[in-house]
Amino acid sequence: MSERVTITLKKGFLREIDRAVDRVKVRSRSHLIEVAMREYLDKRTSVQPDPLEKWLDTIVDGRRSDALKEHDLVA
Repeated sequence: MSERVTITLKKGFLREIDRAVDRVKVRSRSHLIEVAMREYLDKRTSVQPDPLEKWLDTIVDGRRSDALKEHDLVA
């Protein structure tokens, strides 16, 4: 389900968006913005490691830390 939002863009940027809308692959301004944001968010998610995973993989004294036990996250 989609929700309507209002955004403000510079005129030059909006003209570029309008040129990209071909009504075939890119149906509308909204569609282009949604596709661009999805690509951005997917890329951002795949590039940045999960902070919890990074923390759990911390090396202490030359070996992996048992962070779960050390911080009472497991019995």
